Amino acid sequence: MERAQVKRQLITGGTLGAGVLLVAALVGIVNYFGMKYYKRFDWTGSKLYTLSEKTLNVLDNLSRDVDVTVFMRPQSELFGSSRELLERYAAKSKHMKVHVVDPERT
Repeated sequence: MERAQVKRQLITGGTLGAGVLLVAALVGIVNYFGMKYYKRFDWTGSKLYTLSEKTLNVLDNLSRDVDVTVFMRPQSELFGSSRELLERYAAKSKHMKVHVVDPERT
């Protein structure tokens, strides 16, 4: 190989490597800020997943920890919606913890 061709390959490889590192750093930064400033959005027209002002006030004013344990089978009709609602509560208050237990597996 010629010296110029080797030099061109090194520059191309270095540029590609720098690009990969830049993209990885950008993904890491976006992930960090996404975790630090987590925010849920309700894009439904009827605001189906938006918590009411009253609920938000109660969650904001919790002074003690609240542990909620749900004993429900995952096959239950209400499992998904119940778990989702309680997880929205837990996302809004650091005092709320939700534990889901499948009664058939214990």
